[in-house]
Amino acid sequence: MSSSGVIVRRVLPEGWEALRQVRLAAMLDSPDAFASTYERELSFDEAAWQARVERSPWWLAVAADRAIGLIAAFTAEPDLDPGDRHVVSMWVEPAWRGEGIGDLLMDSLVAWALGDGARSLSLWVVTDNARARKFYERLGFVTTGQEAPVPSKPTLTEVLMRRPLAEA
Repeated sequence: MSSSGVIVRRVLPEGWEALRQVRLAAMLDSPDAFASTYERELSFDEAAWQARVERSPWWLAVAADRAIGLIAAFTAEPDLDPGDRHVVSMWVEPAWRGEGIGDLLMDSLVAWALGDGARSLSLWVVTDNARARKFYERLGFVTTGQEAPVPSKPTLTEVLMRRPLAEA
């Protein structure tokens, strides 16, 4: 496989069902990687999914009309750096990993963040997730030294990573 033929598209409120499908698949595949749980998000109704899309930007990687990956971002909390955008929910279907899909997803998010006036991106990643950490490091993220328990599984630790943004 290759990323050829894969498109990344922003999710609109009417596209909530595709987002729901891939988000739940991600949570089943990698339950320790997310701050929420499959059971919690399975209970969300249509209005909750649409509200989620209206609150924050989400993107899907699509191959042959099927979502194979996702990523989302949030604007920083008011007491944090207003120039930061926080990356969440990065996931690529296992069969597509290593094919550049993560790069395509992050490129879409970076373009949005720059257009939104961001100066940096941040994200939390589970400390033991070596593959994800290497991916983020390759994209210019560095660990900040800040650690915290994973909200959905406090026995695991996650580390905060940050990447400065600059116009190309």
